[in-house]
Amino acid sequence: MPAAERGDTGPEQRFELDLLQPIQSIEVAVVGSSDFDSVVALARREVAGVRVKDAAVARVYRHNPVSIFAFRRGGKIVGSVAYLYLTEEGLDRLLLNAIDFADPDIAILSPPSMQPSAIYFWALVARGHVGAGLGGTNAWTCASPYARANYYARPSSDDGRRFVQRYGFERMQGYQQDLWRYQRLCNRAAIERIEKRASLLHAA
Repeated sequence: MPAAERGDTGPEQRFELDLLQPIQSIEVAVVGSSDFDSVVALARREVAGVRVKDAAVARVYRHNPVSIFAFRRGGKIVGSVAYLYLTEEGLDRLLLNAIDFADPDIAILSPPSMQPSAIYFWALVARGHVGAGLGGTNAWTCASPYARANYYARPSSDDGRRFVQRYGFERMQGYQQDLWRYQRLCNRAAIERIEKRASLLHAA
């Protein structure tokens, strides 16, 4: 996950990604076709190591426009985030480190109306308090069909690592790649219910 994410908050502060709320100073919206080139240019300018092909970004956008969001302050684009909504096969390939993120295969991306098996942070531009703009994307990613898909990220910079640590991701053990997962709150609650029931049955 190429990321440009810095802020004034200290490294000891932690946030739940699912609980972030929109903030009044940052307007968040799905990228329109008229802003597409500006958002791609911003990512290339702000994020070190971006190697994604323009044609690949365009294909992902055409497949599902809700993959890319722009953050605006005072009408000016100041940040963005791009997601890959992965199918079950896509998640398997992510865990096996078998995805070309510079040119992802559309076949592993879920259709807009289908619940994805995972949401991968493809790129993030969110300097300063713009990172709080992610609360605005929750209007989409915390609703159907995305609400139960866990987030995944592979930070490729110090900024990216600060992001996953700050926003509730946990590093997945047993994988050679630097893969982090944010388990959605609804999934944590379901696991807790299952474990509690299993404990009661065992006690009986």
